[in-house]
Parts: sequence; C-alpha cells; structure tokens
Amino acid sequence: MLLKSVLLHFTDVKNDMKIAREETFGPVMSILKFDSYDEVIKRANDTPYGLAAGVITKDLSRALQLVEQLQAGSVWVNQYSALQFQAPFGGFKQSGHGRELGRYGLEEYYEMSASDSKASSVEIKYTQIFINNEWHKAANGKTFPVFNPCTGEEICQVEEGTKADIDKAVEAAKKAFEIKSSWRNYQPAERGNLLRKLADLLRRDVDYLSKLETLNGGKVINDSVGEVFASAACLDYVAGWADKIAGETLPSAPGTFIYTRHEPVGICGQIIPWNYPLLMLVWKVAPALTC
Repeated sequence: MLLKSVLLHFTDVKNDMKIAREETFGPVMSILKFDSYDEVIKRANDTPYGLAAGVITKDLSRALQLVEQLQAGSVWVNQYSALQFQAPFGGFKQSGHGRELGRYGLEEYYEMSASDSKASSVEIKYTQIFINNEWHKAANGKTFPVFNPCTGEEICQVEEGTKADIDKAVEAAKKAFEIKSSWRNYQPAERGNLLRKLADLLRRDVDYLSKLETLNGGKVINDSVGEVFASAACLDYVAGWADKIAGETLPSAPGTFIYTRHEPVGICGQIIPWNYPLLMLVWKVAPALTC
C-alpha cells in the first residue's frame, strides 16, 4: 500500500498560540516570521520545551553561535532528525533531562548499579537526636523505620522526635546565644576557623557520607559525592565572612556620632527536604553560626 505524504504548514503563528508553545511531532511545521537574529533566539527559547532544534544556513560561524544559544538538547545544522547511536540525545526543560544513546546513555544505568553496590555496605553509626553536643533518645521513647528507596528494605530505626525534643533543642540554643556564652565569646576569626575545620572533616569523610546519602535518598553515588564537596565549599565560603560582617560609620551633625551594627537575630530552625539534606543543612547552619 502506498501512503501519500502530507505536510501541514501553519503560517502567521504567534508566540502565545498553542502550536508555537507545545512540543509538536509529526508532519507539522509552524512558520513564524522574525525581523532579527536576536528575535529568533528569543522566540525559539520562549517555550517550556527543548528537545531538539535545527538551522539551515551557509554561515558556519552563525551556526556555531546558534548551537550555543539555543536551549535544546540537540541542534542540527543543515539537516534534521539526525539520530545516531554514537551521539547522545536528550532535552532541556520539560523535554526532560538526561541523555539517551552513546556513552552518556549508558552512564545512568551502570552508575545506578554501582551506587547500590557501593552504598549497601555502609555502617549506620548514628540514629539518635543530637542536642547540645550529645546524642539523645526521643522523649516519647518511639522510633520510626528508614527504608532504602531502591530496594524497599529497612535500613534502620531512627528516634522519632516530637515537640518535647524540639523544646529541649531550642532551650540549648537559647543558652548558647546568650551574650556571655562560650560561643558568643569566640572571636569572629575563630568561628570562621571552626567552620573551615568542619569543611575539612566533610572532605575527609566524603566516602562514608556520600554512601550514607545514596543509601538513604537513592541518588547515584556521583551526585552524593558532589553534594558533600559542595557542602564543604559552602562552609569555606561562609567562613571567610566571619570577620568581615561589619557596620559603618555615618556622616552626622557636629557633636553626634552615628554608626550601625550587624547583630545576630536569634535562634532558628529548619525543615530539610529529602533531595539535598546535607547541602541545605549547611546553607542555613553555616551563616547562622558565622553571625
């Protein structure tokens, strides 16, 4: 049987039209008018998708410029739908991240396998609640199970904190925040040095911490390793601010002296999501301790 080929052309397409914004497959072509090169880039990128794009041009320099600026997983020059198994294929934005085909298409699969084998033997050392430099059991005596998201197996039982435990932690933080407490008496540079030491300890224990995070959250091991190093880098950065947080002296009328001070606000708490627990902990704890 012979089927007649049909190509549907849509002209005078505007940016707000569905056909200009949806990811369209099949024998469909949207024709959009433009007045400048910059408008081409803006209109092409002004969609929630970015699987692939194509450009027809004799100007190689312009083609390479387009490849850099278009938000698409693949950019074809003077051809279309050029899929070859040696080259990676994937998208941007809602077209999906990650890559299929080529070496890149294999990495996620064999990384996942390696992650499971690397993390499965990690020792669970701490399951209690850490308050005032000590480990505590939950006030209500209860625990809850933590499961490996890859296998569904129970990893361990963790103390189930309640309001009573939070109150205990808040009270300890209040005492540490008092003007004459040991922490408040540290010189700013000393606080910075302690944060740098913590960063060094994270880097020292990157193998253990990354395996623990992969076991707990299901990430590939490379992502967990990256999170530990990013957390250490954040600590180093914030530590550098410890002795540079200062107010200023302001011009004033004769006989008066005006200056500003930057003072710590008080104790704080946070609820950490599952995806980057260590990094987000550091984002909040490091600035609070520095101030």
